[in-house]
Amino acid sequence: DRQGFKGLFSIEYEYNWDNSVPDIKKCIEFFNAKVKAF
Repeated sequence: DRQGFKGLFSIEYEYNWDNSVPDIKKCIEFFNAKVKAF
């Protein structure tokens, strides 16, 4: 926000393909926590 970024972010996660949703959820939670810190 500070830099005026208007683009998109994506998460690519290829490890543990058959059960990746819990790990991706953790990635999203981590990202959201870091964004809120600014």
